[in-house]
Amino acid sequence: MAAAKELTKNRVFLRLLSAQFLSLSAVYALNLGIVILVELETHSSLQTGIVILTITVPGTVASLVAGPLIDRFSRRMVLVLAHVLKAVVAGLLFLALRFLKGWPLLLSAYSVNFCLSVLNQFTSPAEAALLPSIVRRTDLIRANSVFQINSLAAQGAGALLIGPLLAKFLGLQNMPLFALLFSALATINAVFLPKEAQPSMPRKLNLWEELQYGWNWIAKDGLTKAAVFQLSIATLIMLSLSALLPGFVYRTMGWDSSRFLLLVAPIALGFIGAVVILNRCPSLMAYEDWVCSGLLGLGASISAIALLGEKLPDLLGLLALISGAGLALVFIPAKTILQERPPAHLRGRVFSTQYLVVNASSVGVTIFSGGMADLLGIKPTMLLLGLAAMAGGIIRGRNSRKRPS
Repeated sequence: MAAAKELTKNRVFLRLLSAQFLSLSAVYALNLGIVILVELETHSSLQTGIVILTITVPGTVASLVAGPLIDRFSRRMVLVLAHVLKAVVAGLLFLALRFLKGWPLLLSAYSVNFCLSVLNQFTSPAEAALLPSIVRRTDLIRANSVFQINSLAAQGAGALLIGPLLAKFLGLQNMPLFALLFSALATINAVFLPKEAQPSMPRKLNLWEELQYGWNWIAKDGLTKAAVFQLSIATLIMLSLSALLPGFVYRTMGWDSSRFLLLVAPIALGFIGAVVILNRCPSLMAYEDWVCSGLLGLGASISAIALLGEKLPDLLGLLALISGAGLALVFIPAKTILQERPPAHLRGRVFSTQYLVVNASSVGVTIFSGGMADLLGIKPTMLLLGLAAMAGGIIRGRNSRKRPS
C-alpha cells in the first residue's frame, strides 16, 4: 500500500499517465468514428477491412525507425511532437468531414488512421522507455501494472464509451474536435515532463547501424530475447482470440449476444486480480517465472475452453478468469524486464523491436487463425492457440548478464 501511495504522489508519473490516457482514448475514439464513417459511406466489409489494415500495417514500417529516433533524441520531445501531430491530424479530419465527400473523404479517413498508427509507434515505446527514469526500480512493476490498466481503460473508454456517445450526440463530423482537445491536453502534460539526461551512445551511428546494434544486443541477451518473444506470443494470441471469441459464443455455444459478457467479464476480472497479486507480491517469483507461469496458465485455460466448453459450460467463467490472469502475468513482468535489462540508450529500440514483431505478424496470424477456424473449426483453432501459449511458457530466457542493481 505504501508503494502504491508513493506512485500517486509522483507528479511526473501522473503526468505521463494522464498523457497516455488522453492520447489513447482520442485515437481509439477516432478509429471507431472512421470505421462507422466507412460503413455508412460504402456498406462494404472489404472497405471496413481496409480500415483495420490502415491501423496495423503502417506500424510495421514505423517501428523500424521509431526505436533509433526515440533513443537518439529526448523522449519528452518525441512525446510532445507526436501529441501535437495527433492534434493536427484530428483537425485535418474535422475539415475533411466538413468539406469533402465520396472517395476524397474516404481517402482522407484512411490517411488519418495511417498517420495515427505511425504516431502511436513513437508514443508507446517512448513512454515505456521513459518510465524507468521517473519511478524507482522497486516501483517499476507496480508502475507497469498501473500503465497497463490505464492503457486498457483508455482503449475501452475511447472505443466503447466516448466514441459511441460522441457519434450519437455530437455526430461524426464533430468527433475530431474531441480528439484534437484530448491530444492538446496530452501535449500539455508531456511538455511539463522533466528533461532527461541524454543517454550516452557508444558512438554516432547511422539509422541502419543503430537498428542492427539494438537487434544484436537483444539477440545476445537471453532474458530480453525471451521476454520479447513471450510478450509477442501473448499479444498475438490475444488478437487472435478477439477475432475467434464472438464465433465461439454465437456458433459453438449457441448463445445470444447478451451472454457474450459472461465470457468477456471474467477475462477482465482475472486480469485485474493478477495485477493486484503482482502489486502486492512482486518479489514472490522472478519476473521471468511470472511470465512463464502466465503463458502456461493462458495456454492451459484456452485449451480447456476448446476441449470442455460445450460439455461443461459452467466452467467457462473460471477458465476465462484464468486466461485473463495469464495475460496480466505475461504483459506486466515481461515489460518490466524490457525496461530493466537494456542500458538507457537502448530502451527505445528494444520496445520498438517488440512492437515490430507484433505488427509484422499480426495481419498474417489473424488471417491464418480466421482461415483455420473456417477450415477446421473454432475449437481446433483455439486448441492450437492454447498449445502455442504453453510452448511459449516452456521457453526460459537464460540470464546471460547480471540483473541491473
